[in-house]
Amino acid sequence: MAKKKKSSFIYQPWIDAQRHFHLTDEQVLMARGLDLNPTRLGSIAN
Repeated sequence: MAKKKKSSFIYQPWIDAQRHFHLTDEQVLMARGLDLNPTRLGSIAN
């Protein structure tokens, strides 16, 4: 039985935020570099 990778659980909020706010991969990397919280991106979105 194959185990799921733990890293997929770590990045799942960022994947959801990327889909919801139509972000590019570069924008997600910049946001992660700035230590932004993916669950709070809606409050700072224009």
